[in-house]
Amino acid sequence: MALVTAVSVLTLIGATGLIVRRQPAADPAPTGFSGGFSCNGGMDTCMQMASELARRAPLTEADSLAGQTAIARIDQALAAATPSSPSCAPDDDGCLVAPTAPAAEQARKALSDAGFDDVAARTARAGDPAPEGSFLAAVGVGPACVLLYQQNASQSGTVMGRLPDGTCLTV
Repeated sequence: MALVTAVSVLTLIGATGLIVRRQPAADPAPTGFSGGFSCNGGMDTCMQMASELARRAPLTEADSLAGQTAIARIDQALAAATPSSPSCAPDDDGCLVAPTAPAAEQARKALSDAGFDDVAARTARAGDPAPEGSFLAAVGVGPACVLLYQQNASQSGTVMGRLPDGTCLTV
């Protein structure tokens, strides 16, 4: 089992951040990638992400890079499935168009249409690697999983290994 250590905890303008790295197991593969992520959510979300990293399979550097490379295609597919709602005050000179989370079925279809066949999308629950109630999508890219969550108008994501059962997200 790999050891997860918090490198630093940051508090900036009311937002808490945690930078986490996974140290390789005692006998890692020669190309073993230690992995890690930065978290800009609340402390509970950051601690859940650290727990997720510890229970998932480690990735090689190449597998992690493949997941990172897929993020742009995943973002593009989700953006096409994401409705926007204008947020305007009567005295505003302009309007801000804030994206809202796509419906899970729309997200799954958009990701499938973009060529991803290992997709899960749903509302995050307690214990998920995302804030409870946020939109959560997990996309398998080889041995890697791209995990993205959207809450309000902000989105966050990371690349991690698969769960012990080989999936990216528990059903």
